[in-house]
Amino acid sequence: MGKKQTSPAYVLGVGMTKFIKPRGKVDYHEMGFEAGVKAMLDAQITYDDVEQGVACYVYGDSTCGQRVFYQFGLTKIPIYNVNNNCSTGSSGLALARTMVSNGAADCVLVVGFEKMSPGSLQSYFNDRENPTGLFGMMMAETRGVTNAPGAAQMFGNAGREYMEKYGAKGEDFAEIARVNHEHSKRNPYSQFQDEYSLEQILKAPMIHEPLTKLQCCPTSDGAAAAVVVSQAFLDARPHLKERAILIAGQTMATDDVSVYDRSAIDLMGFQMTRHATRTAAEEAGVNVKDIKVCELHDCFSANEMITIDALELSEPGKAHEMVRKGDITYGGKMVINPSGGLISKGHPLGATGIAQCSELVWHLRGWANNRLIKGTSSALQHNLGLGGAVVVTIYKRADGKEATPVSSEEIARITGLGYNPAVEARGFTAEQAKSVLTYAYMMDLDITTASNEELIDFCIQRGKEGAVFADVIGAIVVKVSPTIAVKWGYSVTAAEAAMQEFAYKNVDHEIVRVPRVYRFVQDELGREFLFMDYAPGQKLSDLDLSIHIDIIPRITNIIAHLGQIKHGQRPGPIGERGPQGYLWGDDGVDKAFVSVAHLNRYLNRRLSLRNDSIDLSPYPLVLCHMDFVRRNMILGEDRKSIYLLDWAHAGFYPRFYELAALPCMSPYDEPYEKPLIAAVESMMQLSDNEKRDLKLV
Repeated sequence: MGKKQTSPAYVLGVGMTKFIKPRGKVDYHEMGFEAGVKAMLDAQITYDDVEQGVACYVYGDSTCGQRVFYQFGLTKIPIYNVNNNCSTGSSGLALARTMVSNGAADCVLVVGFEKMSPGSLQSYFNDRENPTGLFGMMMAETRGVTNAPGAAQMFGNAGREYMEKYGAKGEDFAEIARVNHEHSKRNPYSQFQDEYSLEQILKAPMIHEPLTKLQCCPTSDGAAAAVVVSQAFLDARPHLKERAILIAGQTMATDDVSVYDRSAIDLMGFQMTRHATRTAAEEAGVNVKDIKVCELHDCFSANEMITIDALELSEPGKAHEMVRKGDITYGGKMVINPSGGLISKGHPLGATGIAQCSELVWHLRGWANNRLIKGTSSALQHNLGLGGAVVVTIYKRADGKEATPVSSEEIARITGLGYNPAVEARGFTAEQAKSVLTYAYMMDLDITTASNEELIDFCIQRGKEGAVFADVIGAIVVKVSPTIAVKWGYSVTAAEAAMQEFAYKNVDHEIVRVPRVYRFVQDELGREFLFMDYAPGQKLSDLDLSIHIDIIPRITNIIAHLGQIKHGQRPGPIGERGPQGYLWGDDGVDKAFVSVAHLNRYLNRRLSLRNDSIDLSPYPLVLCHMDFVRRNMILGEDRKSIYLLDWAHAGFYPRFYELAALPCMSPYDEPYEKPLIAAVESMMQLSDNEKRDLKLV
């Protein structure tokens, strides 16, 4: 048994996304950002108040949490990544409470998110021992194995044992599902909000007796977040005490020896749930039978049945009688899973436990006014993970009073959101999102009005704080907000800014994305600062071209597109500075060319050394980037868009200038350079005169 918590911890803010089918439409970091911003808005804090972060997910690479949290700010705080199977979200909450109650932090942000695959749960590491392998062996030895999904077999077998021991019927399990589906109609965040009759549930396809399809939770994408704070943090903000919810009792536990006693019920964590319930209730000073509202882990109706018993909400072996009496829904003894539970709300593993917390917080505040249970002064949460772990939490209002309904109009007013988040699954404005980001990430609020000195000082400070993410010759690139980057240094020029701005305004962004230019400023030392859109994604230089075989054709298409964009008869970049880059020597050209004739004279002075000459006047001048190295291109996070960066060498030249520059830039990138040159040559179909002049250039 763990040590008692030394000081109170409160849930001050919650937020979540709508749970959706796992179809890959929204990425995990986007869902995590939405939930985290909502929780901070609800708690009326900014990310600068957050001292530690906890990220909860099961399916994803290491440090996905940092990918989510870095969107809020880069503040050097510790970020913990938690994976504890289906109890991951509550495990993160337990970790946050431990930190706060033991003085490690006054404010912790917990964000749970999951991007799942359609269908039943799968193991992705088949070259090593499965952590639930012994569970499977025990099941096989006692109940046999079928073709049904493994989790459905395990929990279904527990249901069968409950039927054999205590007389429960198939209809009892179906009634649990019927109730949860009916509850989901009032929860705007539920993946499904359809009501079914008992007959429809019984006649749904059988998965593993007694479980039909409508008694099994779906896989889901979604996120939820919570802000956990200390007594001292809350005391400093007395105006927020009415919305703070006390974590009055909480126990995280693992299995005891009973898990392998050949009981299908015990195999599903019955005893660890009972232990966690008793210790949490003792800490909270409550009798669980007096609690009016409970969110429990109904991954299958069978698990809700055995959990009602394990939580001691019913007399031993009488959970099915509680179901038959209607004592798990409105008008009965208590309401279990007013959210619709996992069965109907959905089950994005890392988010589930925090979504349960959100639901109960809304009840205790009186915000869930379309599904509130009269007499609610405490609430019970149960979140289970096979393998195994369970977290049982009891929440109370900080003032000890019963929850009374608060009107949605009043909630909209006091939150500033303009709506009641407990009954409407809506988003937030850009301004609201910016209001909770770290101060350093609010810079883009006034980028158009801030003085040059303010912007320059800010960029330099961000560089010192480690926000540099690219280092080029004579310049660095610093991310100063989630959407703004700054390239600054002695090699940055007004011509580069002008060319990038021209490209942004004239290219087809369905073919190629160019970051928008916001400001261009210079300091007294001669360093220049180019403020532009941040381009999120992966550098093309990090991609394996043998896998991403579409990259060469796409870049060829981009070059062809630029070759259609004309701009008068003045060659070179926009502005008073001459061309820079591979074709112009180490120092480039000092002054701008004023005409094609001027450019001809420049070239012919050099070609006279070999008794040759060139005339570029027959050719139209088109937009040329002149630096198609892979590091200057980003594959967007949508895996479709390509961003073209670094317009320092760009200008207006005959189209074959782009081809002339290609062999100069990537002598050590043979898998890219040679196929690209061949593709561009094939695309351009140069005339004989163009081929001759290409060689001269």
